Amino acid sequence: SDIAGIGGELGRLHPGELLVSDRLNEAGELDEILADWQAVVTTLPAGRFDSQVAERRLKESYGVAALEGFGAFSRSELAALGGLLDYIELTQRGRLPGLKLPVRMQAGAAMLIDAATRRNLELSRNLSGELKGSLLSEIDHTVTGPGARLLARRLGAPLTDVDTISGRHDDVAFFVGEGGLRESI
Repeated sequence: SDIAGIGGELGRLHPGELLVSDRLNEAGELDEILADWQAVVTTLPAGRFDSQVAERRLKESYGVAALEGFGAFSRSELAALGGLLDYIELTQRGRLPGLKLPVRMQAGAAMLIDAATRRNLELSRNLSGELKGSLLSEIDHTVTGPGARLLARRLGAPLTDVDTISGRHDDVAFFVGEGGLRESI
């Protein structure tokens, strides 16, 4: 695994809660990376991240005989999915909400920005840690919560795939040319 990239991914995702195996937490490998995230770290027993148990539970939860239709997940990805599913069931007291199918984000699909660069660019927080004065606060004119979250997510994870970028440009060009439709939406 690429431990160096974890800090950048955490900065991109800005998680509200971070689940970590007690075995990994005790090893101390991630101490430096997790230092800024201790307020949101939840440590769980390593057994909750067992990939074989996770595979079985995922099949049961989604009512499928095989997971291949979801993509080719590695054992560690299955373990993470299983740990997450277990935690959701634990915190929701056995009432598992309807969850979308897991989707694997391809490595390199978004630009990886390390924590120091992200902080200095003031994308979503200024140097004091406040929203005011950040790039996001200046450009966010969204009117819904989901729209605001989408804008923040896209601003924090610039795309690297030229075709996807071109598709977004085409979408913007369409709405620029369709003022009436844009206003009604």
